[in-house]
Amino acid sequence: MTQLLSCENLVSGYLNRPVLHGVSIEVPQQGVLALIGPNGHGKTTLLRTLSGFLPLRSGKITFDGQDAGRMAVNKRVEAGLIHVPQGDQLFTEMTVEDNLLMGAYLASDKVEIAQRLADVYQLFPKLKDRRNQLASGLSGGERRMVGIGRGLMADARLIMLDEPSLGLAPLVIEQIYAALDQLRARGKAFLVVEENPSRLMHFADRLCLMDAGHVVWQGSAAEARDSGDILKTYLGGH
Repeated sequence: MTQLLSCENLVSGYLNRPVLHGVSIEVPQQGVLALIGPNGHGKTTLLRTLSGFLPLRSGKITFDGQDAGRMAVNKRVEAGLIHVPQGDQLFTEMTVEDNLLMGAYLASDKVEIAQRLADVYQLFPKLKDRRNQLASGLSGGERRMVGIGRGLMADARLIMLDEPSLGLAPLVIEQIYAALDQLRARGKAFLVVEENPSRLMHFADRLCLMDAGHVVWQGSAAEARDSGDILKTYLGGH
């Protein structure tokens, strides 16, 4: 299958402290790759490097056939490489709808923008009900929905989600992943970071286990379920 995103021998980090040490992964045109592993072992750093918020020290990033390793952040967004960060980072004194529209800042076709907004409201009906409410008054789950919706407003081809279930109640997590399942069925590709892999077993096509800035294991969800010793060793038996 043709790969939408690939990175080869990627090295990146913060100031003089490298965090990623030769990471290589691939995300297909339509599918889900999940990054799992303990906190502090490079998963978020990888997403920040792929989206351009951290500089690439060495290695290669290819997105949709283009060399994206030196591409500006806005050019990656324009190409459809969208990062929904941990914590959502909303504009709290703006309304829900204005936050969503910020995701479409590169678009100019008003009809297209309106259609994208309608699609987000269909996916997350709660946001339509709260479209005129300030983001500061939203619950954690609603904030997460706005963060994902803002990414969709940018016409995402690959959605990179950092801990989409973090801090949410089980019922809200179910709602979030139900929406992600819909998007997956429509052909969206995902790169998802989760510390606890149990939620991903029926969502991800493949999983990559990261440890100390390295990919130490890759396989399908079925292989992960059969590799209890690996998961227990690195994730405490989740």
